[in-house]
Amino acid sequence: MKRFSHILSFLTVALALLFAGSVAKANTVDPRVDMGGGGTTCPTSNVTLTTLSESFDGVQTGCVFDITSMVGTLTSLTVTITDAFVGQGTAGNLSCGFGTVSDGFGPTSPFSVGAASNGGAGNACTFSGPPMPAPSPITFALLTTGGGGTPLYGMDLGAEGDPFVNPATGLPYAFLDITLSATVPEPGTLLLLGTGLVALIPKKKWFKAAKNLV
Repeated sequence: MKRFSHILSFLTVALALLFAGSVAKANTVDPRVDMGGGGTTCPTSNVTLTTLSESFDGVQTGCVFDITSMVGTLTSLTVTITDAFVGQGTAGNLSCGFGTVSDGFGPTSPFSVGAASNGGAGNACTFSGPPMPAPSPITFALLTTGGGGTPLYGMDLGAEGDPFVNPATGLPYAFLDITLSATVPEPGTLLLLGTGLVALIPKKKWFKAAKNLV
């Protein structure tokens, strides 16, 4: 009976270790970052981007935090995880995707392309591309602006139950240090548009003068 008890204890420990290993493996195979429209579900981690590249410490994971852009509407946004995490640097390990309404995001994403970046480091996601289509009659402008027309974005670190795991403890991070790097429309593009509009003014005046001569 005593021998049977030892065997039972051994099997219990073995199963527990196997289960723990499975959980750890599930949590480290595919850490994920999701992007979307505004719609915060994090109680304290909303951030404000005041320059094109800015670092933030202690951003909460596993929930949607809002990114308010004071530098205008963005053409791309890169999030770099500055804390070390399990699986970092492994090709295809980091997933970069888009959240849905059921995840706590707004009904559309301000970008349509999400890809892992930062070379072999494998610790960054870059989001770019034209906005994903919004369900009619909701417009992109309404979904991605906060008060006063300020562009608003949403992000989830460790989304879809795929967290970033601390290699020292083997446990998922509750908070992460990150750097956000953004791009905005190039001044040359805006200048080209402006000069095009200015070029129309003399032509309009010329046509008006010609009409008066007739």
